[in-house]
Amino acid sequence: MSNLSQKKRSEMLDYLKHLKKIHNNDESRIALDQIESALTEKKYGLVWEKHEEDVYKNLKHNIPVFSESKSRKIIANKNDNFNFLLEGDNLHSLKLLEKTHKGKIDVIYIDPPYNTNNSLTYNDKRVSSLDAFPHSKWLSFMEARLLLAKELLAEDGIIFMSIDDNEGHQLKILSDEIFGEDNFMGSLSVIRAEGGGMAKFIIKGHDMLLIYCKDISQRFPLARPKDIRGKVIEIDGIDYWIQEDAIRKEFGAYGNLHYEEILEYKDQDFKDKIDLGLKNNEYILVPKNNGMNIIGKLRRVDEDYSKFYSVVKHLNADGVSELKRFGLEDKFDYPKPVSLVQSLIEGATFSKKDNYTILDFFAGSGTTGEAVINANIKDGKNRNFILCTNNEVSSKQKLSFVKQKGYLENYNPSKNTTDSAIENRIENELSKHELTLESLISNNKKEYESFGIAQSVTYERLRMINSGYKSKDNGEKVIFSKKLTVGNLKNVDKFLTEIEDIKNKNEYSSYKTNLKNGTLELIAKIDKGFELKAIPFNLKYYRTDFIPKITEDEDILASRLLDYIKEMVELENMCEIDDVNHMIILTEKDLQNKLKKVKKGTFLYLPSYLLLTQDTQIYLEENKVQIITIPDYYFINELREANEL
Repeated sequence: MSNLSQKKRSEMLDYLKHLKKIHNNDESRIALDQIESALTEKKYGLVWEKHEEDVYKNLKHNIPVFSESKSRKIIANKNDNFNFLLEGDNLHSLKLLEKTHKGKIDVIYIDPPYNTNNSLTYNDKRVSSLDAFPHSKWLSFMEARLLLAKELLAEDGIIFMSIDDNEGHQLKILSDEIFGEDNFMGSLSVIRAEGGGMAKFIIKGHDMLLIYCKDISQRFPLARPKDIRGKVIEIDGIDYWIQEDAIRKEFGAYGNLHYEEILEYKDQDFKDKIDLGLKNNEYILVPKNNGMNIIGKLRRVDEDYSKFYSVVKHLNADGVSELKRFGLEDKFDYPKPVSLVQSLIEGATFSKKDNYTILDFFAGSGTTGEAVINANIKDGKNRNFILCTNNEVSSKQKLSFVKQKGYLENYNPSKNTTDSAIENRIENELSKHELTLESLISNNKKEYESFGIAQSVTYERLRMINSGYKSKDNGEKVIFSKKLTVGNLKNVDKFLTEIEDIKNKNEYSSYKTNLKNGTLELIAKIDKGFELKAIPFNLKYYRTDFIPKITEDEDILASRLLDYIKEMVELENMCEIDDVNHMIILTEKDLQNKLKKVKKGTFLYLPSYLLLTQDTQIYLEENKVQIITIPDYYFINELREANEL
């Protein structure tokens, strides 16, 4: 079939070439080039009116940097890696992470704005349903961030994206273009609500969750521990379970093959293979009542897995209950349940690896941070998180700020009151006092910022997890879950023993066992006032800041950027430069002063322009000091742009 559009476009392009020969002045060439560009741009896929955000425009004249908020630092064990909470627009944070973590992120989970009910803030304004380009602005917003996310992913990295019907299909097409259709692992339908609801046509009870890989050919499947269906034995300190139906008389047919009848159904080569497997602990003989032995396949318990099913259940109500325990439910809307994010992280990090780095650049209430902490406790793996969130002050928090200043103290909006309605009420009230919210904020900036998401929700949640806290509300959480199948019913006693072991730890107020839809659950009850134990971890809190590319003072850009190298080194190496275990030297003067303080086993970070004498190198080697070169790529492009390289 002829492609008529392509044929017509080709004819027009040929005519443009003819026009370029006739009209060769600069003005005509520019106009003709623009026409050619319009003709050759994408004709299939997702096409939208592209918008440029103010946060992107800001980068034209400024360089983003990180500054540490030292008062919010959490240290549990100096020898452990640090986690990071990055406050600021996530586009700026991603730009900086591209310098420190390009190709290093193992798992990304995001729960971006769904672009419903004014959820998207674009250029400091809420995008309403009346906006001329609501989808285009959302797509422009997401494209910029997903392009950076792809750069951050390791070759075997994976990204999970929660979304609903409003932008889900657009996000799928956009992600196909960015990550490639071949790298689409699949989607999950996440049941997020039960029961009835108000709806014009269909009650919405699920979200979709899109899953993409950087390179699916290098990716391990999304996995969960397998339900063991056979006897478990220990060999050389390793647990194996015996799969008795692995070797059959005929492929695809029932009827286990006995060792004694191998040559009756198979050949000598097959028997030799089984004998070698018996010797190497790949197979084991299982005696049966008929006097013969079934050939059981030995499967390592810690390596055997089942793949995810495409429909999962994680109720949003659980996310709200979790925030209630921290007393934060009024400060953040629509938190995802920890169980959802934790299951994804565990599934994505099922394969054996020493360390994993998890990123969430729409961190919101900090669910991903808690999910990583819980996953580490559950299986003992070493995962670290990087959370990015702005410090946007929600309409409810704006009201709290205004109330604290003595206005609208008796105004208590209902749950159904929109953000716009709350903000309009605030402005109307302040106008009576010849004030605006903007003027009130400018006189109380630091206090106002304390009502923002990053400071009042994300950080507070992490701080309380680290220190331990008294529950602010009654609640429940599932702490043990096992799907019962015909194959594992014989292990019910084992499951009940596991449940009793958990209950004997007395970590919660009380417990109840529940059997629902074929799943055995242990539910922990958390009473209001019950003290939950501290879970120690390390955390650094950074805020994005900016350095002008051009200033009137005489300082060269390189010297100004030098003040922010430490934060970049800490972030890239997930550590703290404490001048004891980790030390940074940036100048010749520092080199002379600090070398005397270097201890045995110290990690020493040096720029490439500092040259060590032979005696110094010998001294450092004798003291087993690990020298790590500070990369030039942190701000090399910015320095080139300023003609300083």
